[in-house]
Amino acid sequence: MPPKLAIAWLAAAALVMMLAAILIVPKLPKPVSNSGTILRMGSALAGRVFQLTTTRGGVPASKSTEQHCEVDLPMLAAAPHTALVQRAEHLLEDGGSTFPFVTEAGYNISLAEARAVDQTVKNRMAPGDKMPLCQPSTYDGHSISRLAEVFMPGAVGQLSPADALVDLGAGIGKVLAVVALTTNASARGIELSSERYVVGCGVLRLLAKTFARGTGIGVQTGRVRRFELWQGDLLKPPAELLRAPSRVDGALTFFTYANCLSYGLLEQVMRLVSQNMHPCVRLLTTKAPNTLSQVHEGLRRSRKQGGFYSLFTRDGDLCRDTASSNETRGSICGGGAFSSSSQQLAQVANTVSQTFVW
Repeated sequence: MPPKLAIAWLAAAALVMMLAAILIVPKLPKPVSNSGTILRMGSALAGRVFQLTTTRGGVPASKSTEQHCEVDLPMLAAAPHTALVQRAEHLLEDGGSTFPFVTEAGYNISLAEARAVDQTVKNRMAPGDKMPLCQPSTYDGHSISRLAEVFMPGAVGQLSPADALVDLGAGIGKVLAVVALTTNASARGIELSSERYVVGCGVLRLLAKTFARGTGIGVQTGRVRRFELWQGDLLKPPAELLRAPSRVDGALTFFTYANCLSYGLLEQVMRLVSQNMHPCVRLLTTKAPNTLSQVHEGLRRSRKQGGFYSLFTRDGDLCRDTASSNETRGSICGGGAFSSSSQQLAQVANTVSQTFVW
């Protein structure tokens, strides 16, 4: 074959192959950036559709911390603590419960959301800091009864009507629900996952409906406390989350189920708590720093501990007296429940553990 003819034949063959590739192979979709998109989520439990402005990977932007829901709940009438816990267990954990705490389903989030949340957390971590591996069921935390024991009168995390609890990493609102049904404190929380936040807002509305129906819950007429949930980064919280209790003598109790936090992130949480301007703050955490030091980021580990929970307080805090006797002057922040003689403490603890009276 003459050289010129061979070259022409090869050129024609190449042109045919190019045309075939264009006609046969489908075009791949262009990558879509998540920046500035709107994430729409529906939830039967929440009862409405939320629109959340998102950034990289679907993680809520800083202004999405303004995503917020709240309910006002009546105060409980005096009742034995054991009766309050049994009723809370029945309402929240029984097989026929309408609350999402019975199975793991309420804690599950989409794969895209999980990756986005993990990436946000990793961006907060220092080099070399290791993140624990946690399954969705981990976020369920402890049982209703165990949580109630932490907050009961005389316990390490005792909550009174003057106090406010702040749940850092509130999930779907389990701790808020326990506080509502077993104490007379107010409570608020923040959750990074926008999907869990939607479910958590549904939990608050279910609590309001449960109190409205009665369901055997004795209440004090005309007295209410507020329960709130924000969606956002617990290390960049809105100012309202960190506000002081409505009563100046109330303790601001921070709570975190920190098993899924690295030690470096735990230090950041402790720093956030210690820098709060309220004169009486404390931190209840399931995970303590892995050092022998008793002081971490301005918080001191209390000698009184509550089983799975470590209590940290701040030196020099001015907390209210918890006993009327001039000889028994203590604080619910200093050493846990009371700072008094062992005999007086035993008498008070025996009384308050029998009956819930505020």
